[in-house]
Amino acid sequence: MKIKYFILVLIVLISCSPEPEPINFGIDECYHCKMIISDHRYGAEIVTSKGKAFKFDAAECMAKFIYDKLINYEDIHSLWVIDYGNPKHLIDAKKAYFLRSRSLPSPMAMFLTAFSDENQLKETMKENEGKVYDWEGVMQLIAEEWGD
Repeated sequence: MKIKYFILVLIVLISCSPEPEPINFGIDECYHCKMIISDHRYGAEIVTSKGKAFKFDAAECMAKFIYDKLINYEDIHSLWVIDYGNPKHLIDAKKAYFLRSRSLPSPMAMFLTAFSDENQLKETMKENEGKVYDWEGVMQLIAEEWGD
């Protein structure tokens, strides 16, 4: 009986994948800059392999946190950002499109806005001129503009 229970618990633990936690806007604090996360169109989250969630008020805060090596990259399970076209909804940062546009100010003033949908991005760009980045491009931007 004990062996069956142990195997069942082991299977459940292995099959559980760490997931992001909802951001409590107006309550949660950015783990990097300590600002209260308040804009529903912006926010980010690191989920570790152990399931711990680090919440941020903007993609650039999360990127700077990683750039500064304030977390071991090997400990990161996933990276998430708020989808501008679907406020409060977290999307995989590595699959997101990031628009850098002076007409869309993000909380940390790097003007980065994340989109899950390329069509939504293109529609937004009709009224908001800017440059598109992927997650690696965002990390490069952080290195260039906020690096040591």
